Amino acid sequence: MSTIKISAITLIAGTGLLLGSCSQAEQTANETSDKASSKASEIKETVQKEVSEQRTPTPAEGPDPVLAAIQAVQGVNPDGKISGIDRQDDSEIYSIDVAVGEEVIEYNVPAQGEATEKEREKDAADAKEAQDATVTIEDAIKQAQDQHPNTRVDDAELEAGNWEISLDDANGKDVADVKIPAK
Repeated sequence: MSTIKISAITLIAGTGLLLGSCSQAEQTANETSDKASSKASEIKETVQKEVSEQRTPTPAEGPDPVLAAIQAVQGVNPDGKISGIDRQDDSEIYSIDVAVGEEVIEYNVPAQGEATEKEREKDAADAKEAQDATVTIEDAIKQAQDQHPNTRVDDAELEAGNWEISLDDANGKDVADVKIPAK
């Protein structure tokens, strides 16, 4: 056999092996690319869903239960000025602080229930700030909920001359923190 024939056969065999390897590499690359595209699509859908959920709060239906809790406290202590509200653990039970004289009285109030005194402490500074406020907590809540309709109060506190109000949707997800001037 001539040297040319042996060289040609070697060249053909080598080319075949090389092409076979390239074909397998191409197939692996295509599979990897398909997996990456699929994962990217999954991530995109998840992010779009999360963004959509953040932008579209679940509307709270009916009046905010905090308003009934405020009325219950005012029925027990009509001369007091409310200085803070905190909904307990995403329930409809509220802790409401009321300033009377130089004291702050904390009440526990179920939304449709009776206010019961929890504790009383002397706090002249907080009591004075509450008594000096010309915007009531009810008015501040109304203003905040006008800015963010279909929300519920999670907490509200009189701080440095402002009502600081945190609003949630019906599922308890944070919607907004709003500051309303107290004077």
